[in-house]
Amino acid sequence: MTSPSAPLTILCLPGSTREGSYNRHLLRFCAAQLRDLGASTTIFELRDHPIPLYDGDEEKEGGPPENAIKLSDALRAADGLLIVTPEYNAGVPGVLKNAIDYVSRVRDAEGETAFDGLPVGLASASPGRLGGIRSLGHLRPILVQLGCIVSPLQACIGGAHEILDQDGRPTVDALAALLDESLRSLLRLAAALKD
Repeated sequence: MTSPSAPLTILCLPGSTREGSYNRHLLRFCAAQLRDLGASTTIFELRDHPIPLYDGDEEKEGGPPENAIKLSDALRAADGLLIVTPEYNAGVPGVLKNAIDYVSRVRDAEGETAFDGLPVGLASASPGRLGGIRSLGHLRPILVQLGCIVSPLQACIGGAHEILDQDGRPTVDALAALLDESLRSLLRLAAALKD
């Protein structure tokens, strides 16, 4: 009799460091949903692992900073990545983009980064009607350029201040269903790409 396979491991990365962020609440809910679907999840908080602004001269002198290496190691240990991020001025928040930029500089002996072939799911929340979709539209090509396999399904929650409950759960059935299907899509992608 064969033993059951280990659960998929999904690293969850919030694009905001603000404690009251709708996206951090949504991310916690998504992590719980992924666990209910059989995955193992870890949340990597950028506020707890600050990464200095990218500086090529500092990198040349001392290499990537410790927390960029920690994030890279966490990504390498995961079967997939879920990013839940707000939209800042129609784009990706600086703290998230900076983390991505620095992790892209951490390479293994074969010259690969933690992003090469990594399955990624995306979601966002915003008080605005667009739900952060412009941030995801900005983020998707960045991740593809880095070699990630980004799930075609994503969830954008507009009117987050009215639609998300205190646990980050969408209270509109159609949005809850969209979020659920996007999480399932990430898990299907991660399972298909797992070695």
